[in-house]
Amino acid sequence: GNVKKTLRSLEQTISELTKTRKRLISAQKLALVVDWELDSGNRNMSWSDQAFEILGAQKNEEINTLDSFLKLVHPEDRKHLSSVIEEQIRTKTTSRNEFRIIRPDGTERLVYQYTTVKDDAGAGNTHLLMGTIQDITERKRAEKELRSSEQRYRSLFENMDRGVAIYQPAPDGEDFIFQGLNAAAEKISGIRRNQALGESLLHLFPKTKQTPQFE
Repeated sequence: GNVKKTLRSLEQTISELTKTRKRLISAQKLALVVDWELDSGNRNMSWSDQAFEILGAQKNEEINTLDSFLKLVHPEDRKHLSSVIEEQIRTKTTSRNEFRIIRPDGTERLVYQYTTVKDDAGAGNTHLLMGTIQDITERKRAEKELRSSEQRYRSLFENMDRGVAIYQPAPDGEDFIFQGLNAAAEKISGIRRNQALGESLLHLFPKTKQTPQFE
């Protein structure tokens, strides 16, 4: 009886762990995240399954040691990252880094890495570094495109011949607050941008109370 109960409990635990691992792998795929461990003594590394997809490695030998992993790091970033990891091994601190990797097929990706040190020491006072790597290439590309779009918008806004003001409703809904003013609007109104930003429309232009937008 007790043996059967123990076996059933063990089977249930294994089943739950398997389901948890599958959920973790699915989450890592969606977030483009891989986790790894590094033995500070022999410099061997172990990786979660996503490593092959994110790093582009075709076989375990390409990433199973620190040296082999560093070969995938962009030459301009490799020395710095190696120094950071060695410093972590020595001081047992955490770090956050962005660096480029070059996959075996030549594709360059930008990744973010968070690394920490496991407290318990192993034989010979070795310890484990644990880290996660996230592929942030597309996010950074989108951020760059957004900045470029914002710069184009600002340039268009500033260089328009027509005066344009940007404002939003005040919290009480009875007024508007200036958020932006282009050069032409400054010239037309005679009010400088730094005077207008954050100010009430009715405070600066009381006569607008009679305009349709306040009806």
